[in-house]
This record gives sequence, C-alpha cells and structure tokens, in this order.
Amino acid sequence: MSDLENVIAALNLEYGANRRYAYQMERSTFSQLNNILEGVRRTEGDHVEAMRAYIARQAPTDPAVGRGFASMLAHLRLNLEFERTAVNAYGQFARETDDAELKRTFQQLARSEAGHINLFQSLIAQIEANQFPVLVYCPVCGWELDFGVNPADGTVVRCEKCKQRVAIQVNAGDFALEAV
Repeated sequence: MSDLENVIAALNLEYGANRRYAYQMERSTFSQLNNILEGVRRTEGDHVEAMRAYIARQAPTDPAVGRGFASMLAHLRLNLEFERTAVNAYGQFARETDDAELKRTFQQLARSEAGHINLFQSLIAQIEANQFPVLVYCPVCGWELDFGVNPADGTVVRCEKCKQRVAIQVNAGDFALEAV
C-alpha cells in the first residue's frame, strides 16, 4: 500500500476508535470507565492530528490555489480519499458475499460513496479555481456572512442581523475574520 493509503487506513481506525469511545462514554454510568475512556479518546484525537498533518503536506504549494481555503481543502482531500477507500471496500465486500441481500446493500453503499466522491471532487475543483463563495459565520452573532468569490484581503461586510462590521483576510492559508 502507498503512504497515502496507509494514512487513510490509520485515520479510519483512529476516527472509529474516537467515536466508539465517545459513544460508550455517553451510555456509561461508571465514572472510572469514563475517565479511562476519555484519556484514551484524547490520544486517538492526537493520532488523528498527526495523520491530518500528512494530508495537509500533500496540498499544492501555490498560495493562490484555493486561496483562503487551506484547511478546508485538506479536509476535502481527506474525505475524497476516505470515499475512494470506501467504494473499493464495499465493492470487495459485495464480491465476497454469497448473501444476495447483503450484496445489494454493499452495492448500494458503494454507489452512495461514489456520489460523495463526485461531490468532493466538484468542491475541490471550485476551490482550487478560486470560484467557491466565502460564506462564514459572524463572529458576534453567528449569522451567515457572504464575502462573495475570492474576496480581497481587508474586504468588509456588515452583518445584517447584529450590524457588526467584519473584515476578512488570509492568515496561514485560511480566511480569518476580524470584527472592525
């Protein structure tokens, strides 16, 4: 397997473990168990961050590509690879089962994941072409602010709900907001 395939497999394991421990903690009344699981869950989160750092390093180095969306692009690329892995796995599961109903279920799951692949590819292409609208939450009231497509650093909009003026700029590859 390639490094990327191994990172995706590791992330699938770590995300699954993190969610599994959170699920168990939600249903447990034993404080000792919850304390142990919380510590383990936290380390799973650290493992996720280490793998995400690898994915982020795979991004294009041209800062104009996907300007302001560095973190979003890293997540979308990661999601795209997850979906590709899922399509392959579900296809393999469908080929291996003798149960006709289970085969149809795995085939349907593969079709669903293929749709997700198309969604993520489309979003990545729009962002890389700087054609994705910058819609963010007002840092004061949480209402959606529309900065349009590829706003210049320092562009200011006024929140229509709380009337706060908010400026946008690119900071470390991502858009950052400042109430002004």
